[in-house]
Amino acid sequence: QPVEGEVTATPSRDVIEELLAQDLPLPRAREQLVEEFERRYIERVLARYQGNVGRAAAASGIARRYFQLIRARHK
Repeated sequence: QPVEGEVTATPSRDVIEELLAQDLPLPRAREQLVEEFERRYIERVLARYQGNVGRAAAASGIARRYFQLIRARHK
């Protein structure tokens, strides 16, 4: 069972459907969607660059420090 504030998709439902099913206020649903997107994005770009934060940040078009802040927020 998901913890409040945690978005988990099942094979039959995507993240957006899961958020809609929770009947959250728009600002909270948007916040959760952005959090999930950032977490997945950071994971994928780090994997692509074998964990090299500098290269991942450059490829993402953001400063290394900002990349690290986003990464820390989603650990």
